[in-house]
Amino acid sequence: MKLNKTKYLNKLNLTLFAVVFAAIGSYVIINSFAATTPVGKANLWIDTTGGTCVHNTSTVGGDYIDNQACGSMQAAIAACTPGDTIRMKSGNYTSEPAITSVKASPGCTIIGGDGGTTTVNSISPKGAWFEIQNVSVTGSVSFEDVGNGLPNHVTFRNVNAAQPSFWDGGDNISWIGGKIGPYSLQPQSYNGCFNIQGAPNPMTNITLDGLDISGCTRSASRISAGDHTEVIRLNEGIDNLIIRNTTFNNEDVNSACIFFGSTGAGPAAEKNITVENNWFGSGCNVTYDGNLGSAGDVCSGYTFSFNTSTSNSPGSFTHSNNNTLVYCKMTNVVVRGNLLKSGSSVCWTGSNYGSGATYDHNVWINGSNINCGTNSGDKTIASGGFAGTDFHINSGSGALDIPGLGNCPATDKDGDTRPQGAGCDAGADEYQSGTTPTPKPGDTNNDNVVNIIDLSTLLSKWNTNYSAADFNKDNTVNIFDLSILLSNYGK
Repeated sequence: MKLNKTKYLNKLNLTLFAVVFAAIGSYVIINSFAATTPVGKANLWIDTTGGTCVHNTSTVGGDYIDNQACGSMQAAIAACTPGDTIRMKSGNYTSEPAITSVKASPGCTIIGGDGGTTTVNSISPKGAWFEIQNVSVTGSVSFEDVGNGLPNHVTFRNVNAAQPSFWDGGDNISWIGGKIGPYSLQPQSYNGCFNIQGAPNPMTNITLDGLDISGCTRSASRISAGDHTEVIRLNEGIDNLIIRNTTFNNEDVNSACIFFGSTGAGPAAEKNITVENNWFGSGCNVTYDGNLGSAGDVCSGYTFSFNTSTSNSPGSFTHSNNNTLVYCKMTNVVVRGNLLKSGSSVCWTGSNYGSGATYDHNVWINGSNINCGTNSGDKTIASGGFAGTDFHINSGSGALDIPGLGNCPATDKDGDTRPQGAGCDAGADEYQSGTTPTPKPGDTNNDNVVNIIDLSTLLSKWNTNYSAADFNKDNTVNIFDLSILLSNYGK
């Protein structure tokens, strides 16, 4: 009897897949029950009912013990020592209006989400040296001045919030990952969906990295009043701000993604601003200026580089400061390596413009906006060559390997190494030769196939916020991500 090789292999594959699926099912069932118990160890624990707030002095910390938990972030921070890990059981917490930590380096780290969602009403950080991870905030996130020093060395990591505000001073403040919005702006002055203002005390060394900002809109009353929308609003007193690897999408049409303004209360105009590797999708203009600074101020050190704008809104990277209320002179402006849709502009013009701007190697899609300065290496292309509906480009894009375009960021918006070819690619995406620019759903290691390696990775990262296995971007690797992987297995 002859063995039909094809049928045999098909049967074998089905058998193996059935075994794998059964194993996965067992794993998921077991871990679904395990998800109700805390993950990891900590020096301090927080739960909604609280307890005696006992500190575990072990280097790695201990397991959760119900009656030894703290009842709030502030209680845990008060009990922590530098280098401690604090874990929050999932649940809905009462308001945390003031979280004070005046600690020494390396500070205290608060981690939410022990297999579920950790939600707090508000966070108002004060003091220094602490980090908050994996928390959703339903109300406000705001900084406050304190008598014993301005907030410094504070990090938000994978924190979701509707309308954060950094007001009135701080140093070394970072927001890395997480979702901002949706938020509907009401009629009020000097307000955006994300506000940063160094007045009367300066804000220095601020980093916004890898945020997903979406749904910043105006209320009906604000639309009828003719008020505009600011997604990120920057006011005076800011020095050394980086906005990178961030998505702006589904915002209010003709609003400002990044607005440079002034309340008149600050010590100086904004300076040393870097905007790179960002994707400006539907809705807002990329940049817009308001009433910058006071008479004699110098707005220096503005860099807009390697961003992609697929928005139909005009005015990308525009500073038209002939407003009589604009006083600061622009110096050391660099606009380079951006991929811009037709109708965009990169001109910084006007009677108060100043001097010292450099425009080079910007690429326009089906446009003719090469009209600022010497424009070294600028070009227009017929289409963006996008692989999908976002910022990723394909092998046929005219934005690839731009001659003379060097000094690109070490990585692109996805974290892929730059450059990959003969030169840097314009925009936020560096095309990966031989791979699909947009990763396959279920492909954790970007090798262009969904297989047992990806399955193993997903299972090893179960109930964590590991981004490569979090396919639906809900900040937790769970059954929904497993379903996506299985539906694409073998592709």
